[in-house]
Amino acid sequence: MSRLEWSITVARRSTYYMTHIFATVFLLDVILWGLFVIDPAALNDRVQVAMAYYLAMVAFQFVVAETLPKINHSTPISNYFSVHYVIIMLASIESVAVYLLDKNDGPAGTVDWVALGVVAFAHLLIFSFYALKAFRARK
Repeated sequence: MSRLEWSITVARRSTYYMTHIFATVFLLDVILWGLFVIDPAALNDRVQVAMAYYLAMVAFQFVVAETLPKINHSTPISNYFSVHYVIIMLASIESVAVYLLDKNDGPAGTVDWVALGVVAFAHLLIFSFYALKAFRARK
């Protein structure tokens, strides 16, 4: 029996994803950073910022999902969004903790500044990790 095989190599350009997806999410991260400079006593305002960030991330993830092929496994982009959802949850928990600290005359302001530094550093690390991964995959 005769047989003919063809092989086609397809590669994506990761630069598009870096500039349009990862960078846009990183800019959305700045919204979350604003959460930590809101007065700890204003829990309602802090929760509104966290929810606005969450909804913006969900909406953007839907937009991104429409541009990518449908697959049944996790991708670096879906992992990138998942990590951000965990950060949103932790920031929301921090807001409640700082609110309670503020009510009990605890060091709410200090906790907020430390949390801002940790979250900003985490976002920079996450962005750098995925940027490096995307650029390495390009080669």
